[in-house]
Amino acid sequence: MPDLSSAIEIVMANVGLPPLLGAPNSPLGGSAEIPWPGADILSADERERQSRLRLASDRDVFALAHTLLRTELSRHARIAPQDWRFTRSDNGKPLLTPTLMAEHGLHFSLSHAGNIAVCAITRIGPVGVDVEPLRISSDVGGLTTIALTPREAASLSELDATRRHRQFLTYWTLKEAYTKACGVGLSRPMQDYGFHLEGDLPPRLIDGQNDATTWAFDSKALTDCVISAAVCTANAPAATFRYRYSGFYPGQDS
Repeated sequence: MPDLSSAIEIVMANVGLPPLLGAPNSPLGGSAEIPWPGADILSADERERQSRLRLASDRDVFALAHTLLRTELSRHARIAPQDWRFTRSDNGKPLLTPTLMAEHGLHFSLSHAGNIAVCAITRIGPVGVDVEPLRISSDVGGLTTIALTPREAASLSELDATRRHRQFLTYWTLKEAYTKACGVGLSRPMQDYGFHLEGDLPPRLIDGQNDATTWAFDSKALTDCVISAAVCTANAPAATFRYRYSGFYPGQDS
């Protein structure tokens, strides 16, 4: 099993690629009439939540994301994917049940948007991950006033449209990942904290409410999306971020 005592494993999957476990993301998958081969991995609650989604594309990526999480957790513990059980903190953060957490010590976070699903797993401490597709256009000008600090907003003004869009998504996903790891979601205004981005250096947190030295961050802009991750390192001397495609896909595990 890969060692997660000082590493965060970030695993990506895409609805557009055919997984080895069947096809929760195909036109025939995920329905009551034609269940895909891995359907029994999901819990009854997950299947019910999936069924409430109106769009087939949303149902597809939901099934893929939750199957991805369960399968990847089982890479780090001797437990079948369908046997994982989850609970939530008082603020709604998904967690392993206390019994499973005591036995396996795995922190995780899950994100999906568009066709892309991403999970992050570690034993370092609370973790958060967020993904945003690059192809989705956003009103950067309008969102900066509610999402960015003045310093972050000023850094965008120096960039051309393509780089501005990418950097805005970097800030956005970093903030989403951080609040997921903290377990507060978006209940805290995004303008209350910020990030400093400088070349190839890791993103640096600027937050007067929390000790920035106990957090580590990473962000990666790929051809189709931006992924950011955050982890609390209070109980670990270092953190390494490792990215790979899901083993669902032939020839892409790395």
